[in-house]
Amino acid sequence: MLYFAYGMNTNNAQMSPAAMRLGIAELPGFGWEMLLYANVYESTDLSCIGILWEIDDTILDGLDMREGYPTFYTRLLVDVLHNGETKQAWVYTMTPDSKESLRNTKPSTHYFNSVVEGYATDGLDLSVLIS
Repeated sequence: MLYFAYGMNTNNAQMSPAAMRLGIAELPGFGWEMLLYANVYESTDLSCIGILWEIDDTILDGLDMREGYPTFYTRLLVDVLHNGETKQAWVYTMTPDSKESLRNTKPSTHYFNSVVEGYATDGLDLSVLIS
């Protein structure tokens, strides 16, 4: 199965060694924001760039635990664009309560640098997140 990452999970060091990094993908219909943690939110006029991973059920279970699913983040099956094709992938997005509780927060330096490093792996910088 496929998983679209846009925050700390873009970083190879944060993902399971069993996950296969497939490269850059676009998530249309979603905006990107950085609170204490990264988040994507539905927005018809935005899209964001992230990293597509091939994962299995065991990795997904681990991601669910890490992301606090279903209380902190919920998980959606969405269409992403990858190598000129539309593919379905899982993505995590903050629940409304979580997003509200993190309003006006900023990420730690460690978290932010992990996201920057994850995007840099594919030659991207954070300016590509919102298009």
